[in-house]
Amino acid sequence: MEKTIKKRTKTGHWPGNILQVEGQLAVSVTTQYDNESAVIGSNWPYARIHQLGGNAGKNKSIAIPARPYLNLTESEIKEILYETKTFLK
Repeated sequence: MEKTIKKRTKTGHWPGNILQVEGQLAVSVTTQYDNESAVIGSNWPYARIHQLGGNAGKNKSIAIPARPYLNLTESEIKEILYETKTFLK
């Protein structure tokens, strides 16, 4: 983290929220839906590791913490469940 702060300070991007410096991940999020399904996601190469966390880098030696960017609030989850149940009745 210290290395990241130093680099971002030098480029004028500190302070700032992680994953929001250039906005590449946010603009890469797309949706696709039809009458039977809905998909949301990103084809950005680093999207998965940021959403779920994991090991990256040479020999997978760097641990990246999960930084979920596709979050649903409790009320959104309830609304999705309600709409799904209503549709299935």
